[in-house]
Amino acid sequence: MGPEEKGKKVGVYFDDNSGLSFPITFEGQTSPDGEVNYSCESRPFKLEGKMIDGFYPLVLLGSYWYDAGSKVFRFCGSTEMTSELKEDIMKRIPEYFIIGVKIER
Repeated sequence: MGPEEKGKKVGVYFDDNSGLSFPITFEGQTSPDGEVNYSCESRPFKLEGKMIDGFYPLVLLGSYWYDAGSKVFRFCGSTEMTSELKEDIMKRIPEYFIIGVKIER
């Protein structure tokens, strides 16, 4: 998994063994001095056996945010997510996606 700059967005592509892929795009985050950062990272969900409306979250993909105090872009905090999404990192991530599995009968 790696970002590819596409104009003002970054695309993250997932590829399974059969070659299936799909794009996920993030807007660039801008610092006060105009620097644009397209970085994103992932955090796995704890496998708690809990679902959200029949959906099992597996991984969160989020964009970096600008930390004005340190004057850097960062993505730090929780190393695992819970289905309640109450981790501190959720207060800072400007944009995110949750990838998971929906099981239907």
